Amino acid sequence: MSVENFLFDFGIIGAGIAGLTCAKRLQSGGFSVVVLDKSRGVGGRLATRRIDSTPVDHGLPYITPDGQYTENLISLCHPWTSSPPTYIHPDGINSIPKSLREGLTIHRNFLVTSVAYGDTWRIKSEAGEVAAKSLIIAIPAPQALSLLKNSNFTEADFLQALASVHYEPCITFMAGYSQPLPDNYPLFSRSITADIRWVGLDSSKRVNPPQSLIVIHSSPDFAAANFDLSPLESLAPMLLSQAGLPAPDWLQVHRWRYALPLIRLPFDYLKSSIVPLYICGDFCCDSLPPLEAAMTSAVAVVNALIYQSC
Repeated sequence: MSVENFLFDFGIIGAGIAGLTCAKRLQSGGFSVVVLDKSRGVGGRLATRRIDSTPVDHGLPYITPDGQYTENLISLCHPWTSSPPTYIHPDGINSIPKSLREGLTIHRNFLVTSVAYGDTWRIKSEAGEVAAKSLIIAIPAPQALSLLKNSNFTEADFLQALASVHYEPCITFMAGYSQPLPDNYPLFSRSITADIRWVGLDSSKRVNPPQSLIVIHSSPDFAAANFDLSPLESLAPMLLSQAGLPAPDWLQVHRWRYALPLIRLPFDYLKSSIVPLYICGDFCCDSLPPLEAAMTSAVAVVNALIYQSC
């Protein structure tokens, strides 16, 4: 069964910032585009949960001005901390990718299980199938590698480049307090202990928050050692104590298997020499910070495609 009885110019797997950037620019260039993502929402690590109607940023905590594309995003944001300068969205950081999705054709809850190329790409999931002339993959490199191997894609140099990319994992702990925390509790603190990468007072990003909200990101080593532990909530008392925090009124946990790219590629993007296939994301452009890299990589793909079509 086809989800769309239509042949798109581009199929894009991944509705994170790279995939959405590709889609928006290609559609503005007059191409037909469909975006496919396994999640219920969009944005990837620009992720926000709503807990008791309050936004909680449990992925990327803020935006920093690292180049032209992140500076464009800052126009949507408010200042948060001054040293270093950071910027947040008062309605949650996920509001940024949500603003990019407007007008796009996006199929969510669409876990792509295989792709196959004949005269066109057939992009398959349990939900159905989509056809496209060209394919852009904008998901973490290990997931892209697994998908292509499952699809009998055999271009050795392409697969080898993807296999060389490695990510750091992270476990996020979100804690809520009905009683206010001390007035001098810092907005953001890094590397408190070997187990904690940072702690943020997330409620300080909101106007008149009804409660105090803390977000803790674990260190990569802590996440690697405990990633498959169940229940993860059992680790919270130790980390909260290390952060100088009491037991919370509520707690939620989220695993990020591919939190930050550790070993990256020096290329702007990957392009197959055999089929119309392109891969972009934060694991490219290794001289740039990951968010700026993701958008730079996406724009580079689009520019190459538009130039190619002229």
